[in-house]
Amino acid sequence: MAVAFGLSELKLTDLVNSAPDEFSYNAFGRFDSIIADLDADAAMSYTSHAEGKPAPRYKAVMRVKNLIREFVLHGTLPAALSDRDTTG
Repeated sequence: MAVAFGLSELKLTDLVNSAPDEFSYNAFGRFDSIIADLDADAAMSYTSHAEGKPAPRYKAVMRVKNLIREFVLHGTLPAALSDRDTTG
């Protein structure tokens, strides 16, 4: 996931390994720091491919941000990403 969206592998791994919950996943701005590295073009490309149609940049970023949040909290990945390395 990190490679697919231009995220810091170290930051993402550290956050996942801290076993965050709904209330602590953004403690000290950790999640926001990861999202700040998000490659919006990669988010648009993924969203267009996954949904079969282009989405505006802000919607693509929002959708990918939600995917990353679900991965951090629950370890779930969409099928399009499940065959990739989950942290890198």
